[in-house]
Amino acid sequence: MLHHFTVHTSQSLSTRPEVQKTWGTVVVRLSFSHQYLLHGILAVAALHAAFTGGVEEDPRQLLNYAAEHQAIS
Repeated sequence: MLHHFTVHTSQSLSTRPEVQKTWGTVVVRLSFSHQYLLHGILAVAALHAAFTGGVEEDPRQLLNYAAEHQAIS
């Protein structure tokens, strides 16, 4: 999911390349020091993948994964 976030989800959060890069690099790097942020990123990435079909997993499993990480964050 972290890969999906850096490659796909971060690109969908803004139309400005510099903001997309910030989400895909700076925010992800920060999440390694802040567990709540990491779990939030994983939840958002799973929701994005579930609704865009960005991965091969069952969307229902992705929604469960997102809910688990949102609860932790």
